[in-house]
Amino acid sequence: MTPRIFWIGDSTVQFNNISTWPQCGMGQVLDLYVRPGIAVYDHARNGRSTKSFYDEGLWAPVEAALCPGDLLLMQFGHNDEKSEDPTRYAAPDQFAANLLAYAHAAQAKGASARAHHAAGAPPL
Repeated sequence: MTPRIFWIGDSTVQFNNISTWPQCGMGQVLDLYVRPGIAVYDHARNGRSTKSFYDEGLWAPVEAALCPGDLLLMQFGHNDEKSEDPTRYAAPDQFAANLLAYAHAAQAKGASARAHHAAGAPPL
């Protein structure tokens, strides 16, 4: 099976279209930098945190789709620190635990996981 790449995260990696112009995310160009035949599935959504991505049910279809050999890329952080918004806020220890939960779930499916996280957070 050809490896696939799955993105989860916030606006910095969301695939945007004309409706969100001029906002752009890395997800819009990742497929230009991978070998032909590797599919990129971008599930990132603007404004999401590690907490809200899970709570809103956005993680469930990604987890269900992951297979051995896939790669899960995660990019969260700046929405997790919004303490004034309880739907998104994750304290630093919870933020790290949330990233690890995503990584462990991916690994349980035989996929690899990589995260970009805020400075000071423990590495995965």
